[in-house]
Amino acid sequence: MAIIERNAELAAAILDVLTAEANLLVASVTSGMTDLVSDLSGQRIDALVLGVRGASDYGEQVSTALLQLEAASGRAPVMIAHCTSCTSAQAALLLDAGAAGVILKGECGSSLGRLVSRCISGSVEIALPAKVAAVVRAQRTARRHA
Repeated sequence: MAIIERNAELAAAILDVLTAEANLLVASVTSGMTDLVSDLSGQRIDALVLGVRGASDYGEQVSTALLQLEAASGRAPVMIAHCTSCTSAQAALLLDAGAAGVILKGECGSSLGRLVSRCISGSVEIALPAKVAAVVRAQRTARRHA
């Protein structure tokens, strides 16, 4: 698994939670995709926690990261978007782009490891404020039944 986060303090905190509390092996912690691809040099990773910023290109950040990692290692990892802020529309973009989880920074605290583990196991996790998460889930359900 790998972490991409520009904020070094937050990256260290995420690493601590994932390794100490969830027993996940983290192969790389970087501040950007170029560094990650270089660090991994062809290794496959099962999951990526991607620090997502910038409201206008949320879906593009995830889909670009998935494509780059698939090209570098032969398959795309499970992607968990870790967002500074996130509306229901942005969460939908992230999930539609291939994210298995959308987690608001500061929303889940020490349960981050559990949420990431569930994403790796195939679950879709939405850790956003209750009203936003409810809208996202309702929209996804409506799309599946349309």
